[in-house]
Amino acid sequence: MAALERQNKVLESNKDELLEILDLLKSDSDERSMALLLKLKASTETDISALWDLLKRDVTTEDGSILDHLCVTSTSDVPSQSSSEFNLILRHPVAYPALAPVDLPSKLLRPSPIRLAKAYRGENELFGSIPQGPQPVPIPSSQTPADPSTVIPGKSPLSYCDDRLASLKIIQWTSVPVTDEFAAGAISLFLKTDHPILGLFDAELFINDLVEPCLRFCSPLLVNSLLYWACQAYAAFDPRAIAYSDAFFIEADNLWSLEWRSDSLNAVAASQFLSLGSVYYGKDGGVPYLNQGIQMAQRMKLFGVPDTATSQTVHAQPQEWTRAMSHTAWGAYNWTTMRCIQFQEQDQSIRYPPRLAIPGLRSSGLESDSTTEQIPSQPAPYFTGPTFPALCELWSIASQWILEYYKDGGSEIVSRISQEYAESMYQKLLSWSDKLPNEIARGDESTDHSATMHIWLHILILSIFRPFATSAQRVAPKINTTQFWPMGPFMASVKQLKHLVRIFDCRYPSSSRSILWHVALLQVANVMVNMVGDPDSLAYFLLCISCYRDLYPSYRVVYSIVKGLLSMARQRGVISGSTAASLFEQMQNTGKHHMALDSIRAAFVVDLDLALTNTSSSQVDALADDFDTMAMFDALTVSTDYIAISSADTPSHSPLDLADGS
Repeated sequence: MAALERQNKVLESNKDELLEILDLLKSDSDERSMALLLKLKASTETDISALWDLLKRDVTTEDGSILDHLCVTSTSDVPSQSSSEFNLILRHPVAYPALAPVDLPSKLLRPSPIRLAKAYRGENELFGSIPQGPQPVPIPSSQTPADPSTVIPGKSPLSYCDDRLASLKIIQWTSVPVTDEFAAGAISLFLKTDHPILGLFDAELFINDLVEPCLRFCSPLLVNSLLYWACQAYAAFDPRAIAYSDAFFIEADNLWSLEWRSDSLNAVAASQFLSLGSVYYGKDGGVPYLNQGIQMAQRMKLFGVPDTATSQTVHAQPQEWTRAMSHTAWGAYNWTTMRCIQFQEQDQSIRYPPRLAIPGLRSSGLESDSTTEQIPSQPAPYFTGPTFPALCELWSIASQWILEYYKDGGSEIVSRISQEYAESMYQKLLSWSDKLPNEIARGDESTDHSATMHIWLHILILSIFRPFATSAQRVAPKINTTQFWPMGPFMASVKQLKHLVRIFDCRYPSSSRSILWHVALLQVANVMVNMVGDPDSLAYFLLCISCYRDLYPSYRVVYSIVKGLLSMARQRGVISGSTAASLFEQMQNTGKHHMALDSIRAAFVVDLDLALTNTSSSQVDALADDFDTMAMFDALTVSTDYIAISSADTPSHSPLDLADGS
């Protein structure tokens, strides 16, 4: 029995190395593949490991290797003057800036995480040469709590965005045993990273009451719900934060069960944090919190009803209350609309946007269709900027076509929606982008949250045109025709998203802390698996997987997202089963602190093309199941091969003969 086990291990090792050799020959240039084949033919070596070692020496040289072939092109192709992309760059430079070469380090300038990765898992300078963002705080495994039964020691690795957070006494708000420094650090990280995008409360009013303490614009429910979400991002610094996130969820959920019938701004904001946290933790989309929170917002006339509150109807309220009301109304509305895009489903509440003035809206900049006045307020905190008011405008525009596209589960969009309607919605997005303030246009000084805003702009454009950008319509019309060609803006936005992914990955540490930008990874990966002939398609797909790997320590649902993307890539022949397994294993190693992975439930769409005809099969859970099924089939195939080989009387066969099945 022991001899059979040893033989099985040898066979598995030989199979892996043969696959390494095969992937190398398939992925490298024709010239180098031929050179490697000649080297194999000339060799008298029959040991698989020795052959692989021989070829490894070639791929690690500097004279051009598979690593060069798989690097993302760092220069941008100049579009022809007659192309629709050139016209977009000329007429709408904020949405479609001319793309300068990206002279920045990228994950793909390190060894590519395909089957060849095994060659570099030992000592190799390349792995440590590129900054990879914040590293988790090193902790002994014995100190990692399965549940938060002890107080987290130490101070936050971040400086606070507001000095008042240093005075936080977290015991006043929660029974979860964390230090003041930990809670302040997690809240500060949220305020600097996600708050400029979500804006679910007025930061100035919240921080003041959080530290005071006071129950006007802060509450135990809101604090615990916020920390449920914020601790997921904070796991990028300390993996134990995930266990504490779950503890904050339990306390927030208990409080919600007591307060969900008592309408308040704090409860509306808390419901959205519970929804957000549940989506990205894999708790089935947080549907109960979302729906109950929306119903509460409707009862308070924040949005979602025809007689939505206006500044005139709340004029008797104190100015601070109006500020808080506006922030929560727009923040909850924005997240609800954003969620509709990701789940490709209709929510009737977005038919009626808030009519309260958008917080921080400048009269000289954006113009809202639903508001005509500004809320008198203090200047926005330095860490937020004008991103949130711009997003309020963007989501109010997007809601108009989301309701039409995703009616009846988003089925048969092309038969219900005309191409002219799609183009008119596209023109509204372009008009919005033309009015953006200079400080949130793309450039060397762009913030991560303004880059996220531009990502969402192109996500919306792709969502508008994807139903019309089918394979039957991917041939451009003749040059002199006036016919609108949906693939023109579609591919122009794909190109912008590819550039944004590289910029975000290289420039912003939040690329491993905030998942709100992951939609760019999802869209680019989807396009790349359908563009096998593109020389950069595999490289960009691997880059997206690598970015998801960086997000996995914080966001448990990435486990299933990556399964889904790898399943798609394998089904389309982009990668082999062994490559998919290797990539998935690498990701798993970054999130060993996550628990109960089999319980992950998520229904947002991953296969964006499949969703046009079969929404349920395109969702995270379905594709993750496909990955597991294929992995199980692979395991059975290996087992069957082993039984067939071991039952044969072939004691004199060499390992190479056995691997060849002879």
